[in-house]
Amino acid sequence: MRPLRRASSRSKKSFICNFLRLGVAVLALSTLAPRSTLAIIVRHDQPPGVYEIRASEMAERAITSNEALDLAERPASIVIYGGGYIALEFASIFNGFGVDTHLVYRGDLPLRGFDEDVRSEIATALEGRGITLHPGTVIEKVADAGTGHAISLSNGSVIEAEQIMVATGRTPNTGG
Repeated sequence: MRPLRRASSRSKKSFICNFLRLGVAVLALSTLAPRSTLAIIVRHDQPPGVYEIRASEMAERAITSNEALDLAERPASIVIYGGGYIALEFASIFNGFGVDTHLVYRGDLPLRGFDEDVRSEIATALEGRGITLHPGTVIEKVADAGTGHAISLSNGSVIEAEQIMVATGRTPNTGG
């Protein structure tokens, strides 16, 4: 195994400047091993954010993982927007309670950045449990329909669901 290349102090400064340009609140810097690993500690206590949602009406009708834990009643059906581990966890939870569950995500498989074989097996397992996957799609429009919502997807299909949950990330806390 080849040792990791040591970062110069110039590249470390550049790395930190990139974080600062993005508005990340850097609370502490530490070198974990002599001249080899730089740790950046940031605050992450900001509420979930709604990213890349084309329809502004989504924010008014959707819940996040925070509200999902405080629902007074179990919905009959739910659309979960996102393909990360939080979206998959909640899809499995709702499905386990007997909720008709749809998972909508942009990629070809959930869990972007994970091993391809693992991603493929997880998608197969989710479908095997009865979760309906909608890969390669985004939510285009949300409208009220009966006791729930009509969710129009970028592939032209429409899903009717009682509840919508957005699990597309959290807004970083850059306020300090």
